[in-house]
Amino acid sequence: MRDGCRIWGTEAEVHRGPDSQGVASAPASCDYRISGRAEGQVKALTDDMKARLTWWLVEQRRQGEACPTITTYTLDQVRALPAPSITERRDRILDYMAGSRTLVTRLQLSGQITPKLKQTRQKIEALTGSQNHLEVTELVRFAKEDGLLQGDDTVQLTFKGWKHVEERGHRIASIQAFVAMWFSTEMETAYEQGFAPAIRDSGYEPVRIDRKEHVNRIDDEMIAEIRRSRFLVADFTSEPERPRGGVYFEAGFAYGLNMPVIWACRKDLVEQLHFDIRQFNHIVWTEPENLYERLKNRIGAILGDGPRSKPK
Repeated sequence: MRDGCRIWGTEAEVHRGPDSQGVASAPASCDYRISGRAEGQVKALTDDMKARLTWWLVEQRRQGEACPTITTYTLDQVRALPAPSITERRDRILDYMAGSRTLVTRLQLSGQITPKLKQTRQKIEALTGSQNHLEVTELVRFAKEDGLLQGDDTVQLTFKGWKHVEERGHRIASIQAFVAMWFSTEMETAYEQGFAPAIRDSGYEPVRIDRKEHVNRIDDEMIAEIRRSRFLVADFTSEPERPRGGVYFEAGFAYGLNMPVIWACRKDLVEQLHFDIRQFNHIVWTEPENLYERLKNRIGAILGDGPRSKPK
């Protein structure tokens, strides 16, 4: 039935259920579910908080969650999150335009209001976490002042804009976390009770290359899986005096992609870390229990909860 987006009141199709409603939100092109209790609270949100909630929805979609669920827990999460920076919001416009991978992509944001233009403007408002089109206009102006966009009613990326998008590097929407570690029976408990559950309970899915079925060369498959991942966990625990060269390679490759890398090492081997990586803040662990807690907290601090996270 046609009813309206529960956040902004814009046109959307609502499918009612016993405990929640599935809402196809046209502006954000984002299906979402909302609990009855959360719906009551959303109505009382300020426009600023509604914009932050929309940002959260879009981010969940970017991370691979097809239909995020808004609960009262979600609203508490959103209230606690820092507001996205102006640069992040501006860059969402550039990412959207670069997504087509067509050099001549143009985006019309001004001119005679048509249904198509209205839909485009609402979509960009959602993507940029804006309260209204005036804020989008300012973000476009900032991008023009930096030489990233050009044009008036219709804008397009400049060469500098394309370069900026490419230099920002890895921004893949994925629920996958690549785990680079020592594949030894000595480490199985640490993986099964520390790394894997910490990643899953943070809302992501861990992948280890030695546990993945494939027919390609192992190094090609490893590089492909790293590229498919949202972040990489690199644990440098090893046999004494025998550093894990593979982990150094995988961490360096991910770091070069500008992918978030979470560094870790068992306490008794920290002193053997190569000086090149000692500058990074490692999770120093002693047993799976404190590894789990520290890794889960680190993921939350760096990336936030993933699309598969469960209410606390």
